Amino acid sequence: MEAGTGVALLLSPSLVAALILGGSLDGPAAPVVARLAGAALLAIGVACWLWREDVPGRASRGLVGALLLYNVAAAAQFQYSTPVPPGIAIPKEVRSPFGTLKFFDGVPDQASTQKIYDNLDFSRAMQA
Repeated sequence: MEAGTGVALLLSPSLVAALILGGSLDGPAAPVVARLAGAALLAIGVACWLWREDVPGRASRGLVGALLLYNVAAAAQFQYSTPVPPGIAIPKEVRSPFGTLKFFDGVPDQASTQKIYDNLDFSRAMQA
């Protein structure tokens, strides 16, 4: 029962919420939390299934395997649930007191890098 509910939560958290709670998952974090709960339920289900015949040593391997499954599923969920910005967060050009700096994919070009280092050198020379 736990494993089935866990798989259902991982695959379609909105459907499970509608069936069990009679409502929808509101907010951007709700599906993430539901999928983490699904991973936890699946891990518990696997642990119970492996522990059904209590043979010494096998139960501990089952529990460790189930916890490993939960940790991998939780890490994967966090990695793939992070929203990706639609573009690079820095503009292609930035005007500064020491000239216009140009960027490509957030990295300054060679001329802009040189301007930045020249400005740092000048600032440190003025402090001395």
